[in-house]
Amino acid sequence: MDDRVKLDPWFVHDRLIVGLLTDLEKAAVEHSLGPANSPLAAVYKSTALSDAVAKYVVTRKVPSGAREYVAGTLHKGQLVWFDQKFHFKGVAAAHGKGLTRGAFLHTKLDVDESVRVHGEFNPQRVTSGSSLVQLKGHQQQFVFAHVSDIDEGGIEIRPILLGHMIRPDGIFDEYVCNRVSVHPSRIDQFKDVKFAVPGASPKDLEPLRAVPEEQVKRWFAEILHEPVVPKDWGGEQFDLWTDKMTIDGENQVAAIQFKGPAKFSRMTIKTLGANGDQIDRLAQTDADLLVVQHCHEITAPVSNMLRAVVSQPGRQRRYMIIDGYKTLAILRHYGYLP
Repeated sequence: MDDRVKLDPWFVHDRLIVGLLTDLEKAAVEHSLGPANSPLAAVYKSTALSDAVAKYVVTRKVPSGAREYVAGTLHKGQLVWFDQKFHFKGVAAAHGKGLTRGAFLHTKLDVDESVRVHGEFNPQRVTSGSSLVQLKGHQQQFVFAHVSDIDEGGIEIRPILLGHMIRPDGIFDEYVCNRVSVHPSRIDQFKDVKFAVPGASPKDLEPLRAVPEEQVKRWFAEILHEPVVPKDWGGEQFDLWTDKMTIDGENQVAAIQFKGPAKFSRMTIKTLGANGDQIDRLAQTDADLLVVQHCHEITAPVSNMLRAVVSQPGRQRRYMIIDGYKTLAILRHYGYLP
């Protein structure tokens, strides 16, 4: 993982984690444990194990379960991670009774809500009293797990670690999941654009129906003062590459995917290729900011897929969504559309 990113664990399955490690990695964990009789022994242990998982996810390039599912490559026995909201049930009750079963988690996969992700874990392996609060109700969690089964009922997982992926930032830690999305209003070139349009509806997007994708791309290049506008060709990684976009005066290297009115409708993951492969191609670039623009509305699964891509441990980046409403606001602000 990026050396400034760690995992704050609420549940760790030490036996499963140790079973994944090499002898050298096991020795590093043992070196970090500290005195066995220390009152902080449990803290040292959970920290050492979560650090080992963080390193493992990065060095083995463990993929996002959501991304693997969309690509059609998710399989039984695979190690994956999810970073989204999960529903937790029975954790505190089972823990209080000393039970080793009875703690459950489940969610709808955020890139395809028809798919249920679910599993059970040992509540006696929680790391602290705070875990019983964090693993209760509906909570955002980083879940590192084995895929136990895939069937019509969804994806069954066996959790290995539950926690938060964090980025230390001075005194305060920041959840990675809260910092990966960039609203267009944060871009210096768009800071004076009036994005808020109360009561907007799809019929307000009609002016974009007749504007070709190539024209929108050229207008955005002019706004950003980007002189190089590549021609479209099959298999391209991006439609526009620029380092002229800035946030608070700091240049961002951005890869932008434009989608025009060939299909004037809401963007779904399939709009970006059968398996969302155009998002994967964006992700294969070295851009720090991945941008998807569309002439119409953009559905939540597209945003969630981008979030999964840019949250890859060890290569955290950011993404931005520019839907039809924001596109109209930008183009009208600069006088390209009435």
